[in-house]
Amino acid sequence: MICRNETAICSEITVKRMEMIRIADVYGMTAEKTIRCSQELDGLINEYLLLQYHSDFLLSKFESYDFNTEVNA
Repeated sequence: MICRNETAICSEITVKRMEMIRIADVYGMTAEKTIRCSQELDGLINEYLLLQYHSDFLLSKFESYDFNTEVNA
C-alpha cells in the first residue's frame, strides 16, 4: 500500500476534478467516461477524508496521553 500525504492527495483531487470537467464538457455529464472519472474522484476524496480522520484520531490520542506516568520496567 502506498502512503501518500494530504498535499499529494489534494493535488491529485484538483487534477482529477479538472479532468472530469473537461471530459464532461466533451462527452456530457452522463457519459460513461465522465461517470468513471467522477468515481475516481470520489475515491480520492474518500482517501483524503480517511487520512484526515486517522490524523485527527492519532492527534487526539497523543494529546490525551499522560507523559508524566511512570513506566514499570
